[in-house]
Amino acid sequence: MIKRALTLMAVMISVTPAFAQESIDVRDVVALVISSDPAMRVALLKADIAAADYRSTILRTRPNITLDVAPYAFTRVRVPGASGTTADTRTHSASLGLSVVQGLPTSGVLSGTIENTISRSTGNGDAIEQMPSVSAALSQPLFAGSSVIDTDLFRATRRAAELGVEGSNEEARAQRNRSIRTALGLFVDVASLRRSRDSLRTTLDVLQRQIDDARISLEQGSISDTTLLALRVNVNSRRNALLQTELALVQAEQELARVIGASNDEGLVIDDAFPALGSGLSISTEEIAENNSAVRAGRFAVERARLNDLLNDGLDRPTVSVSVTATPAYPDSRANADDLGSSLSDLFASDATVESTVALGLSVPLLTRAERNTRESADEARIEEALVRLGDTERAVDNQVRILLLNREILAERLEAVAVDLQYQRDRLASERALLSAQASTQLRVDEVALDLAARENEAWQIRAELFLNALDLLSAAGDDVADVLLR
Repeated sequence: MIKRALTLMAVMISVTPAFAQESIDVRDVVALVISSDPAMRVALLKADIAAADYRSTILRTRPNITLDVAPYAFTRVRVPGASGTTADTRTHSASLGLSVVQGLPTSGVLSGTIENTISRSTGNGDAIEQMPSVSAALSQPLFAGSSVIDTDLFRATRRAAELGVEGSNEEARAQRNRSIRTALGLFVDVASLRRSRDSLRTTLDVLQRQIDDARISLEQGSISDTTLLALRVNVNSRRNALLQTELALVQAEQELARVIGASNDEGLVIDDAFPALGSGLSISTEEIAENNSAVRAGRFAVERARLNDLLNDGLDRPTVSVSVTATPAYPDSRANADDLGSSLSDLFASDATVESTVALGLSVPLLTRAERNTRESADEARIEEALVRLGDTERAVDNQVRILLLNREILAERLEAVAVDLQYQRDRLASERALLSAQASTQLRVDEVALDLAARENEAWQIRAELFLNALDLLSAAGDDVADVLLR
């Protein structure tokens, strides 16, 4: 993630001068949208959160060490004495303990504790006592997986965290592709609308000159009023189309500016040349089935549902526990009970002893069968739902790719046909200019033919733009990172 951020920062630095000059191309749009798109930022933050959750899961497998300190405690107890008398015993104490808890791959928990309490009692004979103890305990669920004791739950917990990271990274890549595709779609729209606007302005200029010639022809009686009126109607129609195009262009420019973080003005110069992504582009259905972001997300959902089923299966299971405690004990009598040094050395006297406790426990949930059955039914339904969604996604992606590939073939054929038209229009223009040089044509006629050539050139540009966007869609469908492809 850090490496990617540094790479994108370097790209941003490299395109800043172009943006400052208000001239952008495809690479600039990609870099700018990466730096400014909120949806991409959110997707990257989610990926970071998932990575942190995974690290937390790993850290939970390490020992947890706790230091327990009780610096002071006071206890007052009335103790029965001889001949029916009583005496108050006052005890001042402090304790220090260290405990370690370690989760096990078998989903059990192993813990150990070392602690010591030092106390001073007064009232019924002064005494200073040390009370050290050592204990260990093991708690282990049974039948929480495929056998009595296994590591299924431990692996499932870890894999669930890994899925969170993989799914978030996949979503971040898919969101980056979507944002770039949206921005480049707007980029193409703006360039196309500007070309249409310029073409309509040129067309109106030619039509106006045709009207001027028609007026002369009308005065000479070579055409009728209806012919002149038809030209005026055509001019009005083209002028209306120009107004609609200019409105659409302003809207597209503002939307593009919002997406890339530019100012909402019309001064942005666009370099509308497109890289030839289509050359050598070959994508197989198997590659798409393996790497498509939506398909991978569906597979993650199926695996996550199965993991949740396994984790839920480990709930409400019998648990066996074993604990051992050892505590040194003083001899029956102590010579210097109120001496601090003796309070420690007496524990190692020949007649001192060690008291120990060993306990075995078994906890069996009794009234959980109905809840377990309900939970299992819900888990099975979630798995089935994920499988159905995955199958539908695979079919939708397969259909999408088939349409994209078919459209690509059609666009390629259209481009070949337009290439023939272009050559024809270039030959016409050359012939018309030759006639103009020989004073056998007019400048208006030359401009009319040039207008036809410009229309064919715009059509060829539009087809190349559609081929470029088609290639982006195919790359995204195959799970490629469009930013890496365009910025490499």
